[in-house]
Amino acid sequence: MFRSFWNSKLNQTAYLRKVCHMNLHPLKKSFWPLAIVVNCVLPVANASAYTATSIGASAVNTSPVGGSSKYADINQNGRVVWTHSNGSSVWVPGTGRVDLTMSVVTNAYPQTTDYRGHFASAINDSNIVVGAGDVITQQGCITLMQTRGCSWSPSGNGYGSPTMHSADYYGAVGFDGINNSNLVVASFAWHEQYDHHVETYDGSDYTTNSFPGGAEGMQGVGINDAGQVVGTCWDLVVDYYPYVTNYNAFVGDVRLGYIAVSGSSSGESFGNAVNEYGIAVGEWTTDVSPRRAFIWIPDSANGTTATNFAMKALGELTGETSSVAFGVGNVSVDGQGVYTVKVVGTCGNKAVLWTVQFEPGDSNSFSPSITDLSGEAGAGITLTAAFDINDDGDIAAGGTSGGSSYTYLLEP
Repeated sequence: MFRSFWNSKLNQTAYLRKVCHMNLHPLKKSFWPLAIVVNCVLPVANASAYTATSIGASAVNTSPVGGSSKYADINQNGRVVWTHSNGSSVWVPGTGRVDLTMSVVTNAYPQTTDYRGHFASAINDSNIVVGAGDVITQQGCITLMQTRGCSWSPSGNGYGSPTMHSADYYGAVGFDGINNSNLVVASFAWHEQYDHHVETYDGSDYTTNSFPGGAEGMQGVGINDAGQVVGTCWDLVVDYYPYVTNYNAFVGDVRLGYIAVSGSSSGESFGNAVNEYGIAVGEWTTDVSPRRAFIWIPDSANGTTATNFAMKALGELTGETSSVAFGVGNVSVDGQGVYTVKVVGTCGNKAVLWTVQFEPGDSNSFSPSITDLSGEAGAGITLTAAFDINDDGDIAAGGTSGGSSYTYLLEP
């Protein structure tokens, strides 16, 4: 059996790559036992040249609840949406940065409604942006504040005032993702993390999503065109006062768990993005290991099982031990049936790009490589994280220059 394995030049190359850490060309196929993948340091691929543009202030996480992370979103038109300390903006190619606004509505006394703070979290290929805004209502001496989902529709190369969407719910409602059918994933919250659920919204009706794997709370961060939601779910323990435990990434109705390592007895995971194939990425950690980037690949497009590639570690740069995957591009397939998917994130405070190749049905074909993007924006700029990637390879990223933080667009 081993002789048969070794007679393949492809497997010989894969073996040398793993054992000798040789910087070989990206493989179409290789043999990666779980024990090696979990503890591996990947060879570094040669970084491609990018044109980098500083597009504005540094992005902030628009999904802090539940542990998932979402800093910026990029669509197929190269538009980037992100939220920063001064509000939310969209980068429009050929035009530049467009700042999103909130409308203010004043009703007759004694009630005044004011739309104030807001964040924008996602953009689809029709350039529609979704997020959330605070609705503050003054009724005499009583002030009420509610967070409601909102959307901004494009008007030429700009955006007008947002549409505030009602919801039959007293707590906070935020729009966290939108697909190309304009289906929105909305997260509902009442008391911290103790009453959280996810619904999809088609512009008129809300549909409640089921809790994956018996979870008792969940937060969505993205949705693909098949309607699969990605995010993080959790359990509740009631001990005089309820508290949250057992955070797990989920995609659709599937609760993903975490990757066990030697000596670990518990762990958590957090889902950050899903692509059109249903591939999910995020981070996982255990009680004895730091956070690490993962990828979950279903057996078939938008499937609910992952027999061959159930939560695989993506690996780190040489000398680094921690990583997070923030965004995932769509799958491409070559003439030999080899699938390739691009994943972006951070590793040791450096922006990185993972290139993952696999063949559905072949558990030995998982082959990731990693590219350090931290120096791709030019002299004096360090890219610390890559947030999202589109099918053209355009990347929304974050970095520092001269002691200040900014958001960047990388174009290959």
